[in-house]
Amino acid sequence: MHFVSIVALDALVGLVIGLTGEGSGSLLTPLLIILARKSPAEAVGTSLAFGFTTKLYGSWSFFRRGLVRLELIKRLVPHRLRPGIERRAFFAGKKFEGLLILIGFVVGAVVSTTSIGSGALVISVLVILFPLRAGTLVGTSVVTGLVLIAVSSLPYAAMGNID
Repeated sequence: MHFVSIVALDALVGLVIGLTGEGSGSLLTPLLIILARKSPAEAVGTSLAFGFTTKLYGSWSFFRRGLVRLELIKRLVPHRLRPGIERRAFFAGKKFEGLLILIGFVVGAVVSTTSIGSGALVISVLVILFPLRAGTLVGTSVVTGLVLIAVSSLPYAAMGNID
């Protein structure tokens, strides 16, 4: 694939990620397989590495503007959550720690095997469980995705499946 085409492709995917928190896996992985003729393992590994880079900058940008709910990220990663959700959560008043751990495991497994979901699946979980304003929703999703991608990309890097 020509260098200019790769830069244009990365710019497009980066723009989509910056605007929505989604796109690294769901857009870039298939494009790497189809257009760049990468193997699925190399496409997933490369997409995870690209996603980490873009989400690192995006995380800083959203965090700087106060649009990241660290307590929700700790809950999804998983850790303990302190009270203080913006508005009443879907499962408010119920104990759903086990559900969040299960959701975090499933999302992590999907991200690790496909590179898809650190944005799309996390956004869905946050919308259902913790209704947040749009900016906070995307910022929290981007930072959660950064953590998931960082962990998920390690085996691909160890096996040399990142271009």
